[in-house]
Amino acid sequence: MNESKVAIRCGEHAFTRFQKLLPQQDRLLPKIYQTTDDQYIIYWDNIYWYETYNSNEAEIVKAFGQAFDYLEKRPFDQNGDLLPGYEFEFLKFETDSSDYQYRSNDWEVRICMEKSIRLPENLKELSPETGEETNTYVVAFLSGNTPCINLAIAKTKEKVKLDEILKYLFSTSNKVLVKLLNAIFEEDFKEYEVNLTVSNNEFIEDTLGVIRGDMFFDILKRDNNKVSYHLEFQTKNDNTMVIRMFEYGFKKAKENSNIDNSMRTLYFPKQKVIFFEENKNIEDLLNLKIIFPNNQEVIYCVDVIKYWEFTEEELIKRKMYPLIPLQLFSLRKELEVAQKKNDILKIQQLSVIAKNLATKLANESKELFCENEILGEDFHKMLLAIQNLIEYLNRNYFNDDKLEEEVITMTKSLYDPEVEKQGIQKGIQKGIEQGIKQGIKQGEKKKSIEIAKKGILKGLDNETIMDLTELSIEEIELIRKEMSLN
Repeated sequence: MNESKVAIRCGEHAFTRFQKLLPQQDRLLPKIYQTTDDQYIIYWDNIYWYETYNSNEAEIVKAFGQAFDYLEKRPFDQNGDLLPGYEFEFLKFETDSSDYQYRSNDWEVRICMEKSIRLPENLKELSPETGEETNTYVVAFLSGNTPCINLAIAKTKEKVKLDEILKYLFSTSNKVLVKLLNAIFEEDFKEYEVNLTVSNNEFIEDTLGVIRGDMFFDILKRDNNKVSYHLEFQTKNDNTMVIRMFEYGFKKAKENSNIDNSMRTLYFPKQKVIFFEENKNIEDLLNLKIIFPNNQEVIYCVDVIKYWEFTEEELIKRKMYPLIPLQLFSLRKELEVAQKKNDILKIQQLSVIAKNLATKLANESKELFCENEILGEDFHKMLLAIQNLIEYLNRNYFNDDKLEEEVITMTKSLYDPEVEKQGIQKGIQKGIEQGIKQGIKQGEKKKSIEIAKKGILKGLDNETIMDLTELSIEEIELIRKEMSLN
């Protein structure tokens, strides 16, 4: 049986999952490298990569195969986009033959077939046990006549993390969020008369899968009546959107159901979809006809907001303040066209427009803060979003380091005095990264606990639950004890 060379390129979250599967035997430990763009490469120079082979290698192969199965199906958002950090590419070839195997969940990756695997240069080698840096290597190896993937150039265009930026903006103060919901859903709530909370957006299916909506809000009025709201964010037109809205709405209604006069009642939230990228095919309403077995028909409708129809002045007038930074996103479509035509002059012109627009949006946000329309924390988050969107546009279209530096300097100059006053940590980039990562981490932990509980009820063992959730055995045992007491 031939030995194989194996390389796995992956993001941070996928690497965390793979790292737990690595063997304890020194002979089977791979080399681990970290690339300059914070990707990881796990590499075995020779290993018997066969699930049926009766050895310790077989256990490794089986475990990694299950992890690949999970990553090919599960870590995707409601739009079908791969969640950041969960991407992976797997490549194996046999040293004594031309056989090779390739698996990946990163569908937009550019694959170049060659006679070698070339790892990127200037990699930091990490310890498999600790993930800490050991030494720096420049690595390359040849594979004879085997056609394989050139990992060095298999890099995709950076994707905008629009959902993450929006969720960060929607973590602004209740003062601002109440005004925003009033504008979107045509309500007239007074901030001091209601209690607004962000509610659960993750729903565990019977199959232990997770479906995830964007934003759910609850408004509790003084008479203790609760009204629920649901917002979804879309960049492009999607004819399955209305089905997903119905599914999200049903899951939330099921979560909030109760019995009225001996009848179970489901209360759907008020729903709207915000489309950000202009498309003439997007209608004002999403419609879904539901036909029941008795031929009863129900038309389910969801209102649409076309963001591209709003100027920043209109957003300010309607008090839709968290959406102001997204004006920068409207430049993406023009930039895509210019990039495809290789129109360098147009891209340069749009770079100037982006810088001026960022400055304008930042100053308008400052005016809102000075007028007490938004709080210091809201102002901070809006500036962070402006900087983050400029970074995205620059890295994908402009490639002008000076542009990023100028925008960072501008946003810091606007907010630094307030930062000093309130003791808020400085740093535009770090702020948004930490805010996003913290929210994601908390949500992932909650989701893992729910999946673990369902797994326990279904009779799954600790090892299986650990693989599904990434919880430790100790944490799973604590959940079991808690459930036994209830």
